[in-house]
Amino acid sequence: MAWRPTECLLEGELDNTTPGRVSGWMRFAGMTEKVIFDLQGNFHRDIRGAKIHLTGDGQVGDPEASRYMASFSCRQIGEVGDITAGLPPADFVAGSCYVEWYSEDNGRVVIELAAEAGIELKEIEMSRYDLYTADEVFLTGTAAEVVPVSEYDKRIIGSGEPGVITRKLITAFRNLVQTTGTPIY
Repeated sequence: MAWRPTECLLEGELDNTTPGRVSGWMRFAGMTEKVIFDLQGNFHRDIRGAKIHLTGDGQVGDPEASRYMASFSCRQIGEVGDITAGLPPADFVAGSCYVEWYSEDNGRVVIELAAEAGIELKEIEMSRYDLYTADEVFLTGTAAEVVPVSEYDKRIIGSGEPGVITRKLITAFRNLVQTTGTPIY
């Protein structure tokens, strides 16, 4: 049976910018200290190498949360399970954020959040290696909007075609600019 503190989560940040390691912190209702993470492994490939910020619906001062979280360790050391934003190619939990790890003190821990509430991707500096091994890459800009990148340093990125996430962003951006803002004639 898994520990499921989803309803107690206030916020947190997990960092997988160092390959093979996930570090960070989370704050939970019912706990006075931040929970610190030092896990071995990587995020799922939809967000591998990213730094993510999680936001939950926990309520500070919730007496039920205090009871539930009373024996939860403030230091989570162990192995990454599945950590995904629910973006393709994470089909098994599409549309929701799923955070799972295996803690030395608490065993299996699972947090599931709705996609719109759960996860925010952050900009990070990337090396050439990160670009060479990416599933997909895109650029954004005011005039360029969203532009897929299929090759870098004469190396094919992913399949060489715009990826699923890039195509979704292009469509979403075009829909947004056609339905909102001030019309210019």
